[in-house]
Amino acid sequence: MKTWNQLLKRHGWMLSEEERNIFNCKNETELNLQFLWGRLEKAHIPFTIKDDKLILLEEIDSEASWIEALQFPGRGRGEGLWFRPGQEVPKVSELDLYICGLVRQLNRLGFYTMGSCDGHGRRAAHVMITKNCDIEMLQELLLAVGMKRVHLIERHNHYQLQLRCSEHELLDLAESWSQIEESWLGKGVEYIKEQVFYRQLEYLLMIPGASGNEGKVREYVIDRLSSYMDHLTVDHAGNVLAEKTYRNGHGPTILLNAHLDTVYELEEGREIIKNGTVWSSSKGILGADDRAGVAVVLHLVEHLYQSSFSGKVKVIFTVEEECGLVGAAR
Repeated sequence: MKTWNQLLKRHGWMLSEEERNIFNCKNETELNLQFLWGRLEKAHIPFTIKDDKLILLEEIDSEASWIEALQFPGRGRGEGLWFRPGQEVPKVSELDLYICGLVRQLNRLGFYTMGSCDGHGRRAAHVMITKNCDIEMLQELLLAVGMKRVHLIERHNHYQLQLRCSEHELLDLAESWSQIEESWLGKGVEYIKEQVFYRQLEYLLMIPGASGNEGKVREYVIDRLSSYMDHLTVDHAGNVLAEKTYRNGHGPTILLNAHLDTVYELEEGREIIKNGTVWSSSKGILGADDRAGVAVVLHLVEHLYQSSFSGKVKVIFTVEEECGLVGAAR
C-alpha cells in the first residue's frame, strides 16, 4: 500500500512531508489545496489543517480508491487554455488524472508545459513543453530516470514528449521525477542516476522488518516490482517470486536474489549518518544487510525493463534469512 507522501506526489500536489502523514502546505496554491480538501472529503479521509500543515488521520486502502476520489466527469477538458507558462502554477483539477503529477514535476524543474494528455487509455500520452527550456538538460533527465520509450518531437513553438506507457507507469514517472532536486540539474546523467539510487536505498533503510516481520518491506518491494514483471506472487512462506521475459526470450535466464529481513529491528527515531559513501546508524543497526541488496535488485529490474536485453529474469526476495535461511529453505 502506498503512503500519502507517495500518493500526493504521484497525483500532482507539491506538499513536503515533515513527519509521516503531516505535510507542509506553503509551496502549494490555494486552488490546489481546496481541490485536495474536497477529494479527501469524497474519499472519507479525516484530516485537519493547523499552522499551514495538513494532518491526515487515516491511510487510504489503495491507490485505486484515491484515483476514484480524484476522477470526475470532464476532468482535463480545456487544459492548457488558461495556463501561461512560467507565470501560473498548473491547476491539479484541470489536468488529466494520470499525467498531472508528471506535469507538476516538469514545471517544478523549469520545463514549463503548454498542454498535456494522459491518452485516456486509448493512445500515447504527451506533454507539450515550451521552447525556452534547456532541451539538452531535459534529455539528460529523461535518460537518468530511464525514460527511453519517449519520443521528443520539435514542433513550431514547442517540444512534444510522447510517452508510450501505461497510465500507472505515468504515475511511477511522476514519483521518480519528484526525487530529483533542482541542484542536481546540469551535473550529468550518471550523477542524477546515482542520487536517485541513494534515495531509494535510504527509503529502504527506514522500513522496519526484522526476521518474521517483513510485511512492510514486502509491500514496498511488490509495489516497485509489479509494473515491471510478467508474473508476481507471494508463496506460503512469504517470499516474493517474480518473473519477466524480455524481447523474444532467446537468451540467458538470470536469477536476482536478496533477502528482506534485517538481523535486528531498526531503532525508532534513529538517523542515517552519511560520510561520503560510508553510511552508518546513529543507534542500532543500519540495515544495509540486506536492504542494499534489495535496492540493487530493484534498480537492475528497472534498468532491464528499458534495456535491449533478451532473455528471462527471475527475481526472489526471501524472508527470515537472518535466522537460518528459513524462507529459502521453504
